[in-house]
Amino acid sequence: MNQSMITTRQATLWLTMYYIGSAVLIVPVMLASAAKQDAWMSAILALGLHFAIIPVFATLGHLSGSEGAGAFLSRLFGRWGGKLTLFVLLLTGPFPILIFNLRDLSDFTTTVVMQRTPMEAISYMMLFAVVIGLYSGVRTVGRAAEALFPFVFFLIIVLLISITPSLSFWRLFPFMENGIRPVISASIPLFGYPFMEVSVLWLICSRMKQPGQFGQVLRRSAWMSGTVFLLLTVFVIMVAGAPITAQLSFPSYFISRTISIGDFYERIEAIVTMIWYMTMFFRMALLLYVSSEGTAALLSLKDGRPLHIPLALIALPLSLHAWPNPASIMEYDRNWPFFRLAFGVLLPLLILWAAVAKRKTGTRSTAR
Repeated sequence: MNQSMITTRQATLWLTMYYIGSAVLIVPVMLASAAKQDAWMSAILALGLHFAIIPVFATLGHLSGSEGAGAFLSRLFGRWGGKLTLFVLLLTGPFPILIFNLRDLSDFTTTVVMQRTPMEAISYMMLFAVVIGLYSGVRTVGRAAEALFPFVFFLIIVLLISITPSLSFWRLFPFMENGIRPVISASIPLFGYPFMEVSVLWLICSRMKQPGQFGQVLRRSAWMSGTVFLLLTVFVIMVAGAPITAQLSFPSYFISRTISIGDFYERIEAIVTMIWYMTMFFRMALLLYVSSEGTAALLSLKDGRPLHIPLALIALPLSLHAWPNPASIMEYDRNWPFFRLAFGVLLPLLILWAAVAKRKTGTRSTAR
């Protein structure tokens, strides 16, 4: 049991790297495509929208406590109603996101890092590391997040400082040239990915030693990841300009290749690659863990660890057919926020309403 619990600090750092993983490469292009040089405003707006929904999940975490999502939902909706709700949450949340992230991993690696390496090999290696980590216990992964986060933070600082000589503040002007509408439009994709995935994070609340502090964990991880997204977006636009940023597949990686200081400190794109691989490990570890634990609850199993390998093997071939080519991702990005709004916000709101209503009903019955 001790190996299945994590501290508040470990949860905060793990969730921070969950947010940063995958999105760190594409956030600037997501925002600059619509908002242009005002992309940084969209990042702030998306973070504000995220903070607006955090109380929903903080309250859910407080009500469910250490009970576990499966038991909590069964208590609310009955045995089969709870299992159906949990099944919908899993099918529309952690498992498809795991599949998409596996494809992101292989697309990036085979496009810019190791072009001749088969996509399957990249996915196999990452899943192998994730499964080994999870078999060691969620506490082990939490400690790894606690140990590696300072290193990831240091690499981000090094990257931003290295970009500084190429910054041009004037590339951020003019402000709101096309009004507020593009700023709002650009904030929606970032709100949907990754901020609206907070429903996935609620499913791990029961593994915290102090589940009542789940809201604090969400707020702190949102602040840290949101700050990274904001700074990275501003720096990329100040280096490449909004028109070029909007045309790049991986703008964060691109600007790291433009760094040249004194003709000896240059081409430090390995820093971006290291940041991305480490954060992607923790992102996929959380997704696979939640998928396994949720499936175990559906099947009335006591432990989700035996499901790590089967689910990983199911996700691998599905990831290879997630989309025909990297260019088609934009179509998914346009629809994903609305999909997550339905199943990542409205469904949890329904669960919260049912929990509060049942609690009030129980209080009245006791009073009588």
